[in-house]
Amino acid sequence: MSYAQDTLIYQGFLVTSETGIMYPYKLKISQENSNIEGFSITNENLDNETTNKIIGSYIKKNKILELKEKHIVETSSTESLKNFCFLQLNLTMKKKELKGSFVGYFKDSTICSTGDVLLIEDKVIQKKIKKLEKVIPKEELKKIQNEINKHVIDKNEPNQVVDITEPLSNNDIFSASFSDPFTFSVWDSQKEDGDMIKVLVDDRVLLDDFVITNTKHVIKFYDYKKTSYFKIIAKNVGSRPPNSVNIELKSNKKEIQLQSKLDSSEYVYIKIN
Repeated sequence: MSYAQDTLIYQGFLVTSETGIMYPYKLKISQENSNIEGFSITNENLDNETTNKIIGSYIKKNKILELKEKHIVETSSTESLKNFCFLQLNLTMKKKELKGSFVGYFKDSTICSTGDVLLIEDKVIQKKIKKLEKVIPKEELKKIQNEINKHVIDKNEPNQVVDITEPLSNNDIFSASFSDPFTFSVWDSQKEDGDMIKVLVDDRVLLDDFVITNTKHVIKFYDYKKTSYFKIIAKNVGSRPPNSVNIELKSNKKEIQLQSKLDSSEYVYIKIN
């Protein structure tokens, strides 16, 4: 990186470790000495587009950028601030690319996501597009872009987010349907107090004597058509009753947020249609 204050633009994707979902991501940054500041843009021109103020540093010896999203500048999302995931990025510069990893944190400092980052300097991308326009008809380029968008986020079919604020209690049954692979996550969003659970999937033990923490425990279900139900059983009530578990079912098209509050040996069902 140069030591001038010219703005550099990089764009590419974030890929989450939990689901493998790709999110468009752009950096607009400038450097003075070893200090970096600027903005990050997630989902540009798509639903839930969000711009964050970003700060960090450049370690010249190792060509490493350490960046941190500080606060939201602008967003089209209607989500509560407590549900936003602020990223810390560790990136290595190689020619015109930035590659590395990220860890996302909620405002209460609990981890909300992890994954990989691949960004390319915008000037390089624009040059390649101009070259392609000379040899590929615009109609074909549009088709290629549409195919790429299918694997990122469909602008006309945004993620359906279902947030059930009323906690599930003993013997409650919640029904959900998925038309693509999904992940099942459990964690404790409150103070960790030793809450222990058992999870069954179609009578098969998935987790037993499992102590939930503030870190999401994520399990992927690729063969979604063969998954019928989840049963979450409280094995104790921890040191701060009741046993409270945050549950998330998430696919490319749908995200369901649930919470259960149970006494020892009580359980809830999640039925997959």
